[in-house]
Amino acid sequence: MSNLTLFIIGFSIFSAYMFFLLRMIWKQHNIQQKSDSNLLRIESEDNNKKAS
Repeated sequence: MSNLTLFIIGFSIFSAYMFFLLRMIWKQHNIQQKSDSNLLRIESEDNNKKAS
């Protein structure tokens, strides 16, 4: 195989890996952000009840 063919194959594998890695990071970030916002809301409600 020529160098160009190997480069194209390697680059396509690398690109697919980076795409799925970044997509997984993005999804987990959104999940964690939703979880943290729910946790903060619950904590603030608890603090308001204790202050009353």
